[in-house]
Amino acid sequence: MVQKKLPLINSAHGSETRNIINELIKLFNGLGYTYDEALYQAKIILNEAKKTNNMNKDVQDQVNNIISEFNDEGTTNAEVVQARGEHTVLNERLNLDENKFNRDFKNRNYNKLPTPNLTSNKSKQVLNTFIDDDGSTQILTKLKPLSIKHDIPFTIALIGKFLAEGTFIKVNDALELQNELGWEVASHEYNHIPLGTVTDPEILELEIKYSQEYIRSLGFDVKNIVYPNGQSNKEIREMAALYYNCGVGTGHGTNTTPVNTFNLRRVSFPHAKANNSLQWYKNIVDTALQNNEWIIWMLHCGMAEHDATNQQILDDLIAYIKSKNIETVNLQEGFERYGNAISLDDDKYYYASNGDNNIINYEHLPINNSTGKPVFDGSTPPKDFEVKKTVSTIYRGTWDATGIPSSDSGIFTTVVGQQRAYAYQTYTTSKDFFIRFARNDNLWFEWKRTTFTKDNLIFSTNSQTINGNTAIRIPFTHSGILDSDMNVLTPKSALPASIIWSYSTIGTGVIWLHIYNTSSSSYEMPGINWELSRIT
Repeated sequence: MVQKKLPLINSAHGSETRNIINELIKLFNGLGYTYDEALYQAKIILNEAKKTNNMNKDVQDQVNNIISEFNDEGTTNAEVVQARGEHTVLNERLNLDENKFNRDFKNRNYNKLPTPNLTSNKSKQVLNTFIDDDGSTQILTKLKPLSIKHDIPFTIALIGKFLAEGTFIKVNDALELQNELGWEVASHEYNHIPLGTVTDPEILELEIKYSQEYIRSLGFDVKNIVYPNGQSNKEIREMAALYYNCGVGTGHGTNTTPVNTFNLRRVSFPHAKANNSLQWYKNIVDTALQNNEWIIWMLHCGMAEHDATNQQILDDLIAYIKSKNIETVNLQEGFERYGNAISLDDDKYYYASNGDNNIINYEHLPINNSTGKPVFDGSTPPKDFEVKKTVSTIYRGTWDATGIPSSDSGIFTTVVGQQRAYAYQTYTTSKDFFIRFARNDNLWFEWKRTTFTKDNLIFSTNSQTINGNTAIRIPFTHSGILDSDMNVLTPKSALPASIIWSYSTIGTGVIWLHIYNTSSSSYEMPGINWELSRIT
């Protein structure tokens, strides 16, 4: 009846508690429990043990009592057998019950659902997360030792194709990091394609959905996505929301309430502005501590910039973060503890603000149950909207809505203040932003377009040799480049799959292009052009 070896617990638990949990899991596994049952029993024992001053003795007494309840065949006492019913293990019955609940929930009657009294009781506190992109083998020599030394988890964004080919970190090594050290594995897509360049919806879904399915098939608990080169737009984030809990970009900065769940911000490490200064990173930490922010660091430990000097700075930075009693968590735990509180009722999403006061003032995609279409569009007069409420709806432009200022797909948002005289509407597409204000209860002023695509710039790189497992960095300079713009860089010629490239806007006037040769052989890169699209 003994099942396969189960993963151990290595997360935010203290070392003593973690060791006790792991030993209990081994014990219950040997007695025939599934992992969920074993973990549940272990937590019950620990909760009872914490009520005494002698945890080790109390845990041992409870374990002895449980063992005595097993007979020679290794089956549990009558109560557990009754709970399992006709199934071999309790988990089989729980899974059947869960599937039945999901079917019932899917077929539920909206009219019978009560309106939720939603309270966000989360106490926001500063959190810290490290995410390393791509899955370089140097994770094992640079990040794993730091994880063990400081007892912290890392999150690694892995590429499905590289896992399949075995060109980067090996599956078994990554599984060990997940199962033994509590690391998280996120999807970095299957082919590592910058999503902003994808126009085919099927390819987009392949990269977003299939990458998760494939990496999960290898044994990884993939719940979140990290966009290659940070590229995302409305369509990309909407599709990511179907499969993941959150998405991470490359926009510089920390995260504060309310977080942009599917475009979380990060701070690059190493960062060009830091100039090999530990103090620069300390200032980021100090500011986050003052404002109760969530810091997410963007690492590329396989890049040449992550040298011995910066490895020592990272070691010292982790020690500094710990000295400030800031907890380092993986991406999923950070999302669970810092993310926005959301509830669903009658096809409406309700968002709870941080703090003690109840607030249900944000309504997403209100649907007419009889027609199945959105309730509001651009022809709806101001008087039809509730005061002190924000309503958001997604449209495919004028194709399926009237009164919308663009034929491009976009997000249509109406904001009403204390009275409708203060109402305004916005329509946001991937390249434009429109706004208009209420004239009176019955009419709106004309739409005004406030943002637009500026232009495209062309840069050229010369032919050069890139040695195996080596990265190069090339600056593109132009006085018109602003870090306040959205800058999308695209190569005009195809690059082989062994070449990973990314880019970052550092201040005003410069974009750094990073090119990494992932193969062991040298690559003769030809001279090619790069197009920079600037959107303000």
